[in-house]
Amino acid sequence: MLKRKSWIKVLTAAVALCLTAGGCSKESETTPEQEFKDNFLALVMGGKQVDSLQDWSTSTGLSVKISVDYGNSMDYRVYILPTPALYDASATHVGMARLKSGETKTITVCRPAHNALLYAACFDSDGHAVCKAFAARASGSEVVFRGQQPETKVNVQQTTGGMDERWSVPIMQMPDLSDYTTGPFVEVSSMEAEPEGNDRLRLCISDDYTGYIPSLGIRGNMSVYVTGTWTLSFNQRVANGNVLVVGSGGRVIIPEGMTVSGTSTANGVAGQIYILPGGEVTGEGTLEYNTGEGTYSYNSGIISTQKIRLNGCGLYNGNILGSETDTPTSLNCVTKNGSQGVLLNRGGAWLKQISGDNLSLQNASYLSVDEEVVISESCHLDDWSYTLCPSLVLNGSADGSKVVYMGNGATVETTDITIDNFGVWGPVGSNFSANALLKVDNCKGCVTTADQAGTYLLDHVELILPENFPVDFDYDDLTLNNRLFYFWLNGCGGRLINDNNYRWALVGNKDALVWNEAISDNACGDVTRQTCTYSTSASFSTSYLSKGSTTVPEPNGLYYAFETMQQSVKDYDYNDVVLRVSVPEDNGDGRYVSTVLVMCVGNTLKTYIIHNGSDFGEEVHSLMGVAADKTANSSSINRVFTKLGELSFPDGNTRIDQLDFSVRLEDANGNTSTMKTGETPLYLIINGSSDRRWFWPVEGINIGVAYPQFNLWASNMHTNIEWYAAQNAVAGKVITWTRDDE
Repeated sequence: MLKRKSWIKVLTAAVALCLTAGGCSKESETTPEQEFKDNFLALVMGGKQVDSLQDWSTSTGLSVKISVDYGNSMDYRVYILPTPALYDASATHVGMARLKSGETKTITVCRPAHNALLYAACFDSDGHAVCKAFAARASGSEVVFRGQQPETKVNVQQTTGGMDERWSVPIMQMPDLSDYTTGPFVEVSSMEAEPEGNDRLRLCISDDYTGYIPSLGIRGNMSVYVTGTWTLSFNQRVANGNVLVVGSGGRVIIPEGMTVSGTSTANGVAGQIYILPGGEVTGEGTLEYNTGEGTYSYNSGIISTQKIRLNGCGLYNGNILGSETDTPTSLNCVTKNGSQGVLLNRGGAWLKQISGDNLSLQNASYLSVDEEVVISESCHLDDWSYTLCPSLVLNGSADGSKVVYMGNGATVETTDITIDNFGVWGPVGSNFSANALLKVDNCKGCVTTADQAGTYLLDHVELILPENFPVDFDYDDLTLNNRLFYFWLNGCGGRLINDNNYRWALVGNKDALVWNEAISDNACGDVTRQTCTYSTSASFSTSYLSKGSTTVPEPNGLYYAFETMQQSVKDYDYNDVVLRVSVPEDNGDGRYVSTVLVMCVGNTLKTYIIHNGSDFGEEVHSLMGVAADKTANSSSINRVFTKLGELSFPDGNTRIDQLDFSVRLEDANGNTSTMKTGETPLYLIINGSSDRRWFWPVEGINIGVAYPQFNLWASNMHTNIEWYAAQNAVAGKVITWTRDDE
């Protein structure tokens, strides 16, 4: 922090800007300090008084505790940014640390004093980053990356595992069908008439047959075993507990407009339809199940009909639904009196559409749907399962009773998502071994209910969003995408972006904007469940997810803008020397290193920078390649920015907004004068923009002319807090430059 001379005690804080070398003409009877004060108040402040808390720095140090625990032995790099990580293409970091999984470090970041919402990005050794937002606090700021990331890729597979404390999609066994698959049989094609009575009757179709069997939907105690090809000629009912079994080599073809239906009759007993390995039901018609809620029909073969209808019952798929290429098959769930339908998939399902009311999905393997999927019941997506659809609609309940439960490594990929009070929860428990993944391109609706965990995304889910995902926001006019990002993710409920939830407070000895501790920072009621992160660049492959690398943020920096007040020149342009000190980077060897660049030299005397009482680097004119009586980059960019040196720190807690800089000047006669930080402040300290730039005033233009909001901020540091931003500069009064000039 900038210190003051004892004589400043009786002056306003404006005097703290003075550099006292030379400065006052021989004829003047006022002290240099008083002359500086009068001129500064008149020329820069316009008569306004200086805020008593003003320290002439836009930055403040913030201590942040960083923890990474992903259950492996990998190395990670964590970057702290003032803008949303990954979505600001030019974003630069304000602090970083290298950690191994299971390690914790505390570093001091140099954030803008008004920047209370920060973002952390955790990069793995492959360059893939997961990120999260967090609030700056007056004390105890912390960001935690917790979960499980396997060190090696895992192939998509069916598992019997799961979270024993919660659930697991079960493996169901096909019932014993030997009574229907062993003879003696009556060949359907040999029957001359429909059978009468109710005696046990085993029919079979072992060759090509076209027709239908009316009695299968009328009488009971009957079964048909198909090992040939049966082409329907009319709608076929299977009722009264009768059984249709399609065995190996068997094929049932349902033409367009026709239905094979396991139908309930007046006695409430439905027929059963089973498809064994090697069997197939296909065609442009409909296969209908109607066995009653809580019961299941089983498929261990292939179903590729145009329509599958579940009438309030369950279908257990152990092999294939639809077709992997150009699937014709749609699944529709029809329920009555609040009943629920279930698709339990442990095989491969390629469907054109899933629709209907009260359908619960339980996917333990691969499920791909070509059109929109609408879900209104809780679902279970088991370990390493994959669910793909272009549009996902989650119609839940404000009481939080509807949740998609995702297992270890479970993945959902969709283009558009619509959320209406529906939770998505990742894996937890003693068998937790890999974070779940939810890949979304766009949000078309997002409604949540405060303090209802069942309406939020929680518990170890990595939310994968596109690189162009919009994150700019106006709290009073939020986009749907920002509701997803700031409301649904981690149950934040919009609290992090509500300006009313922050307050100005002393952080160390600096006034800064921080989280209001009197306000709960999470809506779900349990901060330990806010373990979800967001990322970009993941894509699906047959060997799980291939996660693309993300550009690593470059370090931002602080600008030290010196005003040496050379001789009688009092222009207050703060460009006599401009240094940029980069944010320290963790080298991994116990050292944190900052690079110091000379950006501008507006002084026309030999000028040396002193750090901690010792010369730091060479004379700045010589360094920039100009004569001592010439300037560099003070009227235009005519010299490259040049490295003055490096600063090395033993840990990550050095505040680079409080470095001990001073200046020594040497005139043409060899006379020197040294202005020390402990005697008079030499500089303004200014944060770089998100792309680490700051435009200093043109030579001779005082800071208040170049930046008209400067005196407003100087008189009240809680207002005009971005006075130094490029958009607030006067065109032609500042030196503009681009990243290409670096």
